[in-house]
Amino acid sequence: MSFRAQRSGAFPCPRAPGPRRTRLRTAADLLVVPLLILGATLLATEPSLAGKPLQKEEIHALLHQLRSGPEGLRNRVVQRLYHLQDERANAALVQLAAEGSPETRALGLWALGIVRPHTAAQTIRLALDDVDASVRRAAVGAAGQMRLQGAARKFRLMLRTDPDASVHDAIVKASSRLGRQGVHVLRWVLAHGSIYMEILTIDAMDSMKVPAARRLLRATARRGPAKVRLLAALALVSRQDALGGAILRRLASVGTDKGVRLQALRSLVRCPSRSARYTLRRALKDQDADIRRAAADALAELGDKT
Repeated sequence: MSFRAQRSGAFPCPRAPGPRRTRLRTAADLLVVPLLILGATLLATEPSLAGKPLQKEEIHALLHQLRSGPEGLRNRVVQRLYHLQDERANAALVQLAAEGSPETRALGLWALGIVRPHTAAQTIRLALDDVDASVRRAAVGAAGQMRLQGAARKFRLMLRTDPDASVHDAIVKASSRLGRQGVHVLRWVLAHGSIYMEILTIDAMDSMKVPAARRLLRATARRGPAKVRLLAALALVSRQDALGGAILRRLASVGTDKGVRLQALRSLVRCPSRSARYTLRRALKDQDADIRRAAADALAELGDKT
């Protein structure tokens, strides 16, 4: 290919296949034909795969497997129901989530969060006010999975009024699926929650892609407890944000809690720069042997022989 063709983005036309390549393609075609016949046979013999609605007996069997089967079987049943999107099966799931024992209702809500039928919204909203904490926790997860309208507003109210800590944990995790509205919930947690909840919130924001989550991470990295700032800085480093490296260098300096400082020194390997090496070399002169050792290990990992 000429230099001009490379600059213009042109590529040579593919060569016509020779006799050997033709034979290989013919052999591949001979393998594909039986597979197509087998797939057509499965579609003809399996009603669910052929697009036909499930029979009442099939739905009853699937719900029985969901209620009493092991975890692996339950996951397979729910995945099948998700791909089928059968109206009668979805209605049976909604009924399962609305009636029975707390364990049964929580199981039904978990399944609804994965299958995500549009008819489940009202059932999930009602379950958010259930008297049983396990049901409320499952409803929170389902609301997050379905990105239920108004879920963020309800989550903020539950954070103030719900007495169960496990429900609060579920709200933080579910908010990470609500996009920009979920960021508002997480901002409230950072302002009013315990340090454990703040750490959980940073972990939830790390998986969010909306710009508002990045802005909240940057604000959190600049203030707050040292452990929370460290986790926010690491989340920024994973997003290739230069502020993350700057915060790590600040936390690795004198005056920070020793545990946080050690982790910051080790984490500087993730954002190698001249400033990071300078911070590590200064730490080599620290009075604490553990600090010196952590700095030396980080420099060695960076390939610095000084």
